[in-house]
Amino acid sequence: MGRRGLEVVLVPTGDDQKADMQRANKGARFYRYYSDRFILVSGSTDGKCFLSSQPGHIYKCMRKKGVPRSKFLFESKSRNTVENVIYSCKLMEEKGIEGVSVVSNPLHLLRFYLIFNKAKKDKYVDKDLRVRYVPVSERLIDLFKALCHESMSHIKYFLLRRRNLTSYL
Repeated sequence: MGRRGLEVVLVPTGDDQKADMQRANKGARFYRYYSDRFILVSGSTDGKCFLSSQPGHIYKCMRKKGVPRSKFLFESKSRNTVENVIYSCKLMEEKGIEGVSVVSNPLHLLRFYLIFNKAKKDKYVDKDLRVRYVPVSERLIDLFKALCHESMSHIKYFLLRRRNLTSYL
C-alpha cells in the first residue's frame, strides 16, 4: 500500500461558541485516532488578540483535550465557508498537504462539499486533493437545528455558485 501523504483535520470557526466547541471536541477526538495529522484551524481573528478570538478558543479547547501545540496550523483570514476553503487550500498547498478531513455539522459539511467540488472544477484546488467530511453529530435534533440555520447559507451559496470562486474574494 502506498504512502498517503500529509493530511490535516480542518476545524473551521462557527457562528457561535457552541459550534466552535462542538467542532473542537470532535476534532480532538478525531485527532486521537489519526495522530499523524495536523490540525488546521480556519477562521478570522476579527482583529482580536489570538487567544480571545474564535480560533484561539478552538485552539485552547483542543490543547486541553491533548492535541500537542506542534500539531496546529492556522489560517486567520477567512470570514465564511468559501474563504475557509480558498485560504486553507493555499496553506495546505504551501505545506505539501494532500488530504483534509473537515469537521463541522452535517449541513455545513454539505456546503463544504459543494464548494470543494466547485473549487476543483475551477482548478482553484488540486483535483487530487482527498477530502473527508466528519460530522460533529448525527443526532436527529442536531440535524434539524442545523437545517434551520444552514438554509440561508445554502441559498446564498447557490446564488453565487455560477461565479468563479476567485471573484468572490
